[in-house]
Order: sequence, then C-alpha cells, then structure tokens
Amino acid sequence: TIVLLVRSDLTFLDLTVKQIEALNQEYDCRVPLVLMNSFNTHEDTLKIVQKYQHMNVKVHTFCQSRYPRINKESRLPLAQDADPETKQGEWWYPPG
Repeated sequence: TIVLLVRSDLTFLDLTVKQIEALNQEYDCRVPLVLMNSFNTHEDTLKIVQKYQHMNVKVHTFCQSRYPRINKESRLPLAQDADPETKQGEWWYPPG
C-alpha cells in the first residue's frame, strides 16, 4: 500500500479526518466520512481507515458500481449493521 504524505507526515486522508473531527466536536454532530473505492483499492482502504476507529469520525466505505440493499422499515443500508463474517453478497445489489 502506497500512501503519500502531504504535510507534517500526514496524508490527505489524515487531514480530511482531522477536519471532520473538528467539525463534529465544534458543532456536537456526527458527520461521517464516506469513501468510494474501486474493487482494486477497497481492501487497502479498509486497512488504512482502521487507524481512525477511535476518532470522533465514523468512516464508511463502499465500492463503485455496487449499491447497498435498503432495509424496508428503517430505510437504512443493510450493510451498515451487518456482521462482516456472514453473507456479504446479500447486502449489495450486484453491479450493473
């Protein structure tokens, strides 16, 4: 995984997370960071965003050309509450 440092040993993603965290703290809100990946970069992105799990920013990722199935009652994506060890294919509509 290649990560480019842009300022003070921070990446663009580090800077973005810090900005959103400051926004969440200042306005007492929960603005998430949503990242769209390709199938080629998704696994690497998941590894990288682990370092932000203890920050005041919820990071969501999804692959382009892939859309989450929606829960009829809650109108929320099924994938957000799913256990990653079980039936991932059922959380998404197939590409196309």
